[in-house]
Amino acid sequence: MPKRQKVLILYLATSMLDSDVIAWSMHDGTGKNFHMPGDSEEPPYETGTDALLDGWRLFQASSLEQHRSGDSE
Repeated sequence: MPKRQKVLILYLATSMLDSDVIAWSMHDGTGKNFHMPGDSEEPPYETGTDALLDGWRLFQASSLEQHRSGDSE
């Protein structure tokens, strides 16, 4: 049986790992739990650092930039 993993995506208030979690998404590839957007009012961790201390691995991606309507860049 292939190994499966859980993926936790945390959106932080700033690029600093100790900043507050403002949004999150969870995917359970093991199939043990099914998560939906908005299924929890409280984030799983208060900060990115808290998630690291609990054993999660880090992948940092650039933040998405909002463009004005009609902005081609």
